[in-house]
Amino acid sequence: MIRFLAATLLIAATAIAQDSASLKLAADRRLESGDSQGAFELYQQAVAAVAAGPESADAAALLLAITKQYYIKEDAARCKAFAERAAALQQRLSGPDSVETGRALVELGLALYLSGDYAAATPRFETALRILQERLGPEDHEAVETLNRLALNLLRAGDTARARILEEQSLAICDKTFGPDHRLTAEAHHFLGQILLDLGDYPASQKHQLVALAALERRIGNDAIQVGDMLLSMGNTASVAGYFPDAKQYFERAAVIYEAHLGPHATRVGGALDNLGQTLASMKLYSGARSALQRALEIQSKELGPRHPWTGNILQSLAKVESAEGNYEKARELFGQNLSIWREKLGPEHPFTVVSMTLLSDVLAHLGRFQEALDTALDAVSIRRENILLTVRTLDERQALQYAGLQSAAMDTALSIAVRPGTSAASQIRVWDALVRSRALVLDEMSARYRTIHTTVDPSVTLLAEKVAGARSRVSKLMLQGPGAGSVAEYNGKLERGRADLQASENQLAVVSAGFRHELDQHRTDYLQVRKSLPPGSALVAFRRYQKKNYQAPGDSSTPSYVAFVLSGPAAQATAVPLGSAAHIEQLVADWRAEIDRERTSLGRSAKSNEAAYRIAGEALRAAVWDPLQPHLKPVQRLFIVPDGALQLVNFEALPARGGKYLVETAPLIHLLPAERDLADARPALAHGPLLAVANPDFEQAAVPAVDRGVSPSCGDFASTQFGSLPASTEEAAAIERIWKGRGWQAVELTGKQATEAAVKKAVAGKRVVHFATHGFYLDAGCPENATGSDNPLSRSGLVLAGANLRQKSSPNQDDGILTAQEVASLDLGQAEWVVLSGCDTGVGAPAAGEGVLGLRRSFQEAGARTLIASLWPVDDREARLWMAELYRARFVSGRATAESLRDADRARLQARRAAGQSGHPFYWAGFVAVGDWR
Repeated sequence: MIRFLAATLLIAATAIAQDSASLKLAADRRLESGDSQGAFELYQQAVAAVAAGPESADAAALLLAITKQYYIKEDAARCKAFAERAAALQQRLSGPDSVETGRALVELGLALYLSGDYAAATPRFETALRILQERLGPEDHEAVETLNRLALNLLRAGDTARARILEEQSLAICDKTFGPDHRLTAEAHHFLGQILLDLGDYPASQKHQLVALAALERRIGNDAIQVGDMLLSMGNTASVAGYFPDAKQYFERAAVIYEAHLGPHATRVGGALDNLGQTLASMKLYSGARSALQRALEIQSKELGPRHPWTGNILQSLAKVESAEGNYEKARELFGQNLSIWREKLGPEHPFTVVSMTLLSDVLAHLGRFQEALDTALDAVSIRRENILLTVRTLDERQALQYAGLQSAAMDTALSIAVRPGTSAASQIRVWDALVRSRALVLDEMSARYRTIHTTVDPSVTLLAEKVAGARSRVSKLMLQGPGAGSVAEYNGKLERGRADLQASENQLAVVSAGFRHELDQHRTDYLQVRKSLPPGSALVAFRRYQKKNYQAPGDSSTPSYVAFVLSGPAAQATAVPLGSAAHIEQLVADWRAEIDRERTSLGRSAKSNEAAYRIAGEALRAAVWDPLQPHLKPVQRLFIVPDGALQLVNFEALPARGGKYLVETAPLIHLLPAERDLADARPALAHGPLLAVANPDFEQAAVPAVDRGVSPSCGDFASTQFGSLPASTEEAAAIERIWKGRGWQAVELTGKQATEAAVKKAVAGKRVVHFATHGFYLDAGCPENATGSDNPLSRSGLVLAGANLRQKSSPNQDDGILTAQEVASLDLGQAEWVVLSGCDTGVGAPAAGEGVLGLRRSFQEAGARTLIASLWPVDDREARLWMAELYRARFVSGRATAESLRDADRARLQARRAAGQSGHPFYWAGFVAVGDWR
């Protein structure tokens, strides 16, 4: 009897299985024919047939098959429902760590991703990835595909830094295991391109996407759905980079592909139309944009639902069109809907939510609702700042700067409101507070990173740091040597491989060091702390370059401008002072610097007329950036200045004053700070260490003495430049050492053939003062031989050391005599009270809004130097020696603070030249500035 019952149950179960299988096959056919409702009914019957029998692997497989079908059709609700049933059933059947459970969790993750619930999708993908990597191996195609899915989901969730790390891992596996034409390799290139686009690295993004597109077209043809996906990504890249006609063609082609394969109402069609509409709006083709976006909204609202994130994205696109045409009330309504959806579905701190807040604040300002606009903009600035702090911790410096530079429009809106007539002092202080908290975020991160490296006792961190330093040296050497005798193609290939190795090493180091160092203070030093830290009798002026919005004009009308925030003492009221057009001010700076260069190249001839011309240019600059501040400044003894933009290349004390004098003679004592919060940086006193003086390196083969200590900014062919000797720098080092040793202190000197890169890198640690008296250089981004490296200013500035004239003959593992700013950042200068760069152009570089000057100035700060003394123009060899002697006497004999020591040196050389009947032109005495600790 028992056997009979068992046989009967087996026959029944077999019949049920066969019935469900036939129903599934029929459902698949209906789905392929476009009858989604009929297919759904048959799928339900198949599931019911399976449910009537015992739980089985066949039942789980059927549920997963249905899940995949609904994913293809982009039916998010049904896809999620079946995926949850499949995953639960599979866990009961085979256990929580089986391969089958891993596969089911992948499908559940995809279903949640489709529904826009990226936060819920993440742990499903993570668990699935762990299972598949453990059971099948990390190089198995299912594990790699899951890694790709997790990375893309993290990107959508706003965790861009982790997404990049995982996708780079995936690409490395794909390149090694599957080859360039494999589907997963193309997918990895595709996803990495999307991630890099979000990070602002447009050239790298386009490179990966072109590789992916070519591979896809070779493998599956020109009109497959996957090709449409790739075209969509490429359109986004082109659009962000400003190539709108190209983007339009990509989006149109993608929409045609999607519609042919999926029908006119597919959500992929809606996505392509959304992007097309945005591109048409950027081209000011508003009628076509509105038409494409309205159709996209109809599709996505019906297929995905009115509260889906992608539906919200179309509402934002439509709002942008309305705003561009001046329909601000309608735009406000649409932005409000968009923001509501994204806050609900993506979270209040998601980068997309911040974008929506920023756009809404701008529209509110156009409507005259300035207080509401300011509140919204400052909220966006605050969230964006925290996002930057989190993201840059796992990026190399170039990518970190790019990422931090994105989406600054909320700060622009806040600053534009701050300078409006009638804006309250309280509102201006709120804006300054946001600026204080947001300035130099990447500089702080890089400085913390290197401090951790130099103080860690973990050998793995030390090894990674050494690896990064070596990779930097190799890349710097390649960039500055040029192609040499080899072909340009070979050179570019070597450079690209070197950069890839360097970036990989820096990424590894960033991840590891983040786990060892203290978390950066999330709340940052604020305005109140800065105000309390302002010494008695002092004032603070903080400049900022920004896009000033014109809220009386329709559309997004703005002008690059400068503003100065002024605090005239701890008890005074802060105020924002608009300074006008950036183009005007930057032209005045250029004219002023041109007069400095005129005196340099005249070799002392026409000194009287040159100084008169200089005073005209200097007075015009002073009238633009100094005089407007005076009504807001009480009489003070000391003035701290936080410069920004082109004003970082100005020595304010060298500006003309009345009566034939200069501000160094009439103005308060001036000192430059990298950021306002440096006033509140009460770091402990340093132990008294020795002096390191590096002077007159033996460059070899070029014995003719140089007039000044630098390379012409026009750069010429830097790879073949020969550097002249600097005999006065030996006298300079000797004079400094006499002052130093006269106090009974120790000094180390590196001159001639001893002044090598290796010796310098080894000797700097533990020194109280590090003094370089040698050639400095800064190469403009337009230098032809450096075009491939123009995206990183830290590789285009540096110091010249022993053997530099033989650098073309050095092997890959030998020093080339060029210490670039990129290499400087790896030095251990944590005990350095002063680093003095007595060379040409050592304080110039590429100004970056809110991040200082990207060059030697920045790198020495990153390496730990408390104060950097550097030059803003090519300095005369003899005058530099005399000025430096005055500086060291003031500081280390008279015991003056840093700021007073520089002023004393400036005044002493100016008075000495006048007494000798020589020109008082600032070229001779005002070339050096100090940035950092003023004490």
